[in-house]
Amino acid sequence: MVVKRLLLTAAELGLRTGCHSDKIADMKTLTFAIAAFAVTFAASAAFGGLCVKDGETVAFLGDSITYFGSQNDGYVDLVKRAFEAKGLKVKTIEAGIPGHESKDMLARLDKVVLRHRPNWMTLMAGVNDVAHLARGQGQPTLERYRENMTAIFDKCAASNVNVIVFTATMVERQGNLRTCKENVLQKSYNDWLRAEAKRRGLPVADVNAAMWRARDEEKPAKSLFLTKDGVHMNKKGQFLLAR
Repeated sequence: MVVKRLLLTAAELGLRTGCHSDKIADMKTLTFAIAAFAVTFAASAAFGGLCVKDGETVAFLGDSITYFGSQNDGYVDLVKRAFEAKGLKVKTIEAGIPGHESKDMLARLDKVVLRHRPNWMTLMAGVNDVAHLARGQGQPTLERYRENMTAIFDKCAASNVNVIVFTATMVERQGNLRTCKENVLQKSYNDWLRAEAKRRGLPVADVNAAMWRARDEEKPAKSLFLTKDGVHMNKKGQFLLAR
């Protein structure tokens, strides 16, 4: 039922937003993105039957992936358009900042998210924790990541904010992606994140697993398949951020 409330066909969205046939190639990507995000919220039905309602507020907390997702045709932008096209007046808080680790998100959580009292918050953290650790920049270890994320979860729970957890996205580098340092390190971070979300009863958008699955199915010849630079999503990758 949640999917039916949020999902638009390409034709329906085209009529409501003024898109014409010369943009039909982009409509498939747009439809996929909206469908994937609808599935994310549909998953919340298993956690108390909650869904996004008219007049509610949704926050998007993250790093540069979330930041660019707020730009034109990014996943946050697509979701906002879907809400509007369905006649839902949903306020959004776009809280993605490039380069931020979990510690930075925790530090600004109260100021940029919780003080606005959102009903929902998507959380994507871990890509920079792993990247900075791999480069020897600072000490964003798994232990500190766990401490930061635990604090974020606790604060949101205390504020009655429904959190949808995103696993950290994979990195697309030249060579064997399975042995890429960032991807190897990421496994323990995501394993803990999935387990902690399950323990707390939080819905998980397993973006990391979805990206690996998409690559395994398509078997792309080039390393860049879902991202434009190895980290940030291209159009094909945008919808995966919301599954």
